[in-house]
Amino acid sequence: MLPPGGTNVARLGPDSLRSMSRVPRMAVSGVVALLLGACGPTADEPATTTAPPAATAPDTLAPDPGVAETFEIGRAVTHPNGTQLRFERIQYFDSATVVELGISNGSRFEIDLVRGDTQLISAAGETAGLLEQLPVTSMGSGDDVTLSAVFGPLTDRGSVSLVFNQGGGASPRGSTTTAPSFTVGPVALDPAATRPSLPSPAPLDRLVIAENGVELRLDGIVFTQTRIGVSVSIQNRSSEDASISPTAVPSFLVDDLGNPYFLVMPEGEGFISVPAGEARRGVLSFAGRIDPGATSLTLGVNDDRTDRRYSQYPRFALAGIPVTGDDVAAAPPPGPISPGDEQTHPSGVSLRIDAIRFGEGSVEVDVIIVNPRNEPIALAGAPAFLVDDSGLRLSLQTPPENPSLVVEENSEVEATLGFRGQLAVDAGQVSFVFNEGEPGDDAESTSPSFRFGPYPLVRTDPGPVELEASVFVVEARSVLVSTELTVVETQIQAVASILRQFDATPVDGGFRLTLPDDILFDFGSSGLRDDALQSLALIRDVLDYFEGDEVVVVGHTDAIGSASSNQALSVARASSVVDALARELGIGGERLTAEGRGASEPVAPNANPDGSDNPEGRQLNRRVEIFVLTDRPLPRG
Repeated sequence: MLPPGGTNVARLGPDSLRSMSRVPRMAVSGVVALLLGACGPTADEPATTTAPPAATAPDTLAPDPGVAETFEIGRAVTHPNGTQLRFERIQYFDSATVVELGISNGSRFEIDLVRGDTQLISAAGETAGLLEQLPVTSMGSGDDVTLSAVFGPLTDRGSVSLVFNQGGGASPRGSTTTAPSFTVGPVALDPAATRPSLPSPAPLDRLVIAENGVELRLDGIVFTQTRIGVSVSIQNRSSEDASISPTAVPSFLVDDLGNPYFLVMPEGEGFISVPAGEARRGVLSFAGRIDPGATSLTLGVNDDRTDRRYSQYPRFALAGIPVTGDDVAAAPPPGPISPGDEQTHPSGVSLRIDAIRFGEGSVEVDVIIVNPRNEPIALAGAPAFLVDDSGLRLSLQTPPENPSLVVEENSEVEATLGFRGQLAVDAGQVSFVFNEGEPGDDAESTSPSFRFGPYPLVRTDPGPVELEASVFVVEARSVLVSTELTVVETQIQAVASILRQFDATPVDGGFRLTLPDDILFDFGSSGLRDDALQSLALIRDVLDYFEGDEVVVVGHTDAIGSASSNQALSVARASSVVDALARELGIGGERLTAEGRGASEPVAPNANPDGSDNPEGRQLNRRVEIFVLTDRPLPRG
């Protein structure tokens, strides 16, 4: 088949051919050796390959009384294994028929071009076989070749079909075959026909984010005679290395006619790797020339089209990539939506969507989840995503410590869920799906299924902003180089990590960070420990990011001791933190306020049901909470 297309929820081949095209030795009356050269790039095609240049066939043949007619064809057929055959031109002579061919091996294998039979067939049923073996008999993965094939003469010239490498063990369909076969035609021959021109470079401004947080940004697409190049940058914000490896999971473009164009890897490499925390930029090259009738492309990177998920091979899928740059635009994000919708699953679990906010590269959704059951439930135990009316899906981004978004028993959780990526430019509505595929009527389900929407998008801005196309070099093979995260990107990534470390939780008017007292104070003391500044320095980085926003530091104690002593201790501890942030770490004192709540707001029982001491609960209650009062969203990293 062709490829396509509570508080425990945090915010969220060698380029050289083995045998170059060359003039075969043959004796054909009236046919000069110049007929057999291969055509090079057209004048308006940028240099796109490091493969050895082939000889160039002249547009005008040497004078010969046997010359009959020349027809431009410009037809391409792509095999399911990724090899493309281009039938470029046919020239009729009294004593021979010469066909100019181009072949791009986008498969993962070395391919055999002479396993089966190759011949021309006219509309009248005449056949003409090769007069001599093809000058190139095999091609390595990623190779390209242009060549001239010399067949016997044909007298009927109304139309023609080319059968290439058929039979003899060659396969017309197998996606893993090493001997692809092709049939092109019948092609009607028109003396006035010209080869189809290549589309102009098309601008792109699309961000796709895999489930593990790795980002793929598409900047533009360029078309050449042998390749489709996509300019990309990849940011690996996950905690493990990420790879693109066609030998493990396919990567391809497929046009709206169903033709695939497979990724060609760097010289001598079977994969492209982006280490955790690093970035790469460059051009991904896909084998083949775009079909003249195609109008759009779908990208699949590490896309095996099954339910399997490989964390080391992040999956990216994007439909609607334009083949032409006409009317391509970047759309500002829609305005916020306040649905206030609530659904209750037969299991008793309810989910409410209060607000939806759209950013340049993410969508945030404020939700309330109520789990009245005596067992935990998962909001993302099965696929959870948003989908717009173009079919584009953005996956729910879940924290590493809670990847299934588990909500504990008998609890109510307020959370902000993040869906990272960009909606389609022309999207008009959006829906949200949680636990796709789970039964919607199973009262015992621990992964209740919900679907909200569709909600119409509100666009109050002037409209899309036109993008300018850029032309870039498309090599014969994909080429990515290291790039540094920008200062802003690095800061965002660092702050997001700190927010996760201190359990950042949305509250009215901002968010809350929680610091256990044992990283700041000794038992019963309000004096900061010597190593406390290490933790407070991380808080300083967060407050620098939210520069100017008001900060309230609140101390809490357990229930041991009198209410008055606990109140005094909680105030003293909050004051110690405020003093350190201002005096030692440079946070403006006018932003900081200290408060104490004593033991009045426990988050866990201080004693067990039988009245015995509960040291684990008391430990959780001894804490310092830092409230940042802001209307700015939490950074995602």
